[in-house]
Amino acid sequence: MVGQGYDGAASMSGNLKGVQTIIRESHPAALYVYCSEHSLNLALAHSCNVQYVRNCIGTIKSIGNFIKSSAMRTNILKTKIKNILPNSKWNKLTSMCDTRWVENHNGIQRFVEIFQPIVETLEELQLVQDINTSSKSIQFYRAIVTSEFILSMVTSNTLFSMTLPLCKSLQSVSCDLVEAVQHIEKILNELIHLRENIDHTFNDIFEKSELLLKSIDGEENIRIPRILLQYHFFDDFIRQLKERFTNHKKIISSLCFLLPNKCTNSELEASDFELYSEFLDLDALLNELKLWKRKCFGNFTSNYGDTGKNFFDAEKNKKLPKECNWRRPIDWPSLTQCT
Repeated sequence: MVGQGYDGAASMSGNLKGVQTIIRESHPAALYVYCSEHSLNLALAHSCNVQYVRNCIGTIKSIGNFIKSSAMRTNILKTKIKNILPNSKWNKLTSMCDTRWVENHNGIQRFVEIFQPIVETLEELQLVQDINTSSKSIQFYRAIVTSEFILSMVTSNTLFSMTLPLCKSLQSVSCDLVEAVQHIEKILNELIHLRENIDHTFNDIFEKSELLLKSIDGEENIRIPRILLQYHFFDDFIRQLKERFTNHKKIISSLCFLLPNKCTNSELEASDFELYSEFLDLDALLNELKLWKRKCFGNFTSNYGDTGKNFFDAEKNKKLPKECNWRRPIDWPSLTQCT
């Protein structure tokens, strides 16, 4: 065994009595990798603790539960959607998850797209005779027609729209640790670009928010300080991604240099693989690495991709050069609990 991946629960990741420690007593080369999916989820959860965003997501969840708990309310919403947005693919709200933050994107996206029917549904529910329904409808209506709520909702939707493809990629059985780190780097670069061009980013979010507000009140304008978007939300998520995935990058710092497109431009040392001395002859490894690097200077580099999966798929199909005697014991560490 050369890899293991769990979440951060003490019973799993503990250095004294955790599962990963017990396994490494029998398999010293089984590197522990904090589940990438959990790392992403925790980064989102932390960033969504920004006051306006936290309140916005909580309100969306409450309204969803409120409408779905009654067949009468659900039917009113369906009718409003059919009349106002006849081409909409949504006809109801979806549940918001308390723990899997990245999965909340579907709920937020749906709420944004059918925002006007939701507002009109709450307006109609204020007139029903049931006191509980009418009073909650008034409260929810007043909460979601504010500038703070609409801007926070559009901002959250912007961020979640970037992380949802990443979440799906991390859960794929074909995604290895190298590919995961590459995906994270792409998201980070895009977020940093948005942050460096925050005026343009905010203007785009502001315009979308303005359209939503005017769809329910043609005379109202968005009023909120821009500091919410410029600093707290984007900055915190960028910081969280960097902190939570630093260890993932350290783990692959030497192993990824075995990939054909990396090793031709990197120096390979036998000392980088001391962890695998149980499987390898480190004295002979240096010469093997030299042979491997020489082989990679040929056409082989462009034929086998740049991820661990492609690398070992090539081995499985007997396409790797015979010099790679080290290829069998060195596999790529676990990415998530999903794999």
